[in-house]
Amino acid sequence: MTNIKQYFEKEINIATALMLDGDLGESWIHLENAHVLSQRYALLHFRSHIAMLRYGIYKKDQKEIFGQIIRLIFAVPSSLLNIAPKGNTGGTNVNMFKSMPVSKELNDIINS
Repeated sequence: MTNIKQYFEKEINIATALMLDGDLGESWIHLENAHVLSQRYALLHFRSHIAMLRYGIYKKDQKEIFGQIIRLIFAVPSSLLNIAPKGNTGGTNVNMFKSMPVSKELNDIINS
């Protein structure tokens, strides 16, 4: 997990910096990466949804805010029960039960 945690922290930090710089599109990509990396680990998974909630608040996106609050409820149990849908990027722009392809880069990190 150490490797995944390091990459997770890097993605969250980049996302936060980009969000504060106003580059919301690029910030979101890093939040999605953090979410994919976190899915097997309850605390990291929960933190990824907290970061997405902060993004929704920053953007004043009511759909994202509401969707992330719902996802926060399911994040820990889905990780602990190993039922989080693989590759799901975590935003309200995708069904929270849908598995998705994982990029080669993230797959390499997850499987290292």
